[in-house]
Amino acid sequence: MLNREQIEGIIDVDQSRTAIIRAIDATVCRDTTRYSTEYVTMPSTFFRSADSPFLVASFMPLIQAELETLPARQTPDGGFDISWQWHTDYPETFAQARDWWRPRVTLDKLRFLTTFTKRG
Repeated sequence: MLNREQIEGIIDVDQSRTAIIRAIDATVCRDTTRYSTEYVTMPSTFFRSADSPFLVASFMPLIQAELETLPARQTPDGGFDISWQWHTDYPETFAQARDWWRPRVTLDKLRFLTTFTKRG
């Protein structure tokens, strides 16, 4: 495995970090009113840890906005539903896929909530 010095001999780490931050910034939906109602890219897509090297201050208002939507999006069973639909003639298959995806979405949202509410 390469150490940081060896990696820096191959690529510019700071330049790469800046490029990744720019790409995240261009991808995350900035219209936070859409977080509860539409299938959009939210901060939790990218930030699973408050220690992410790509988490810069400009993302914090978006993270806070997503955190504020979570209580309303949580279902009575404590889980979170998926935010997409299939517009096909396969409702039974979609229902099964939804049941398979819900645990993943729930764990991701709960981890995000726990991580960023602790950070405060």
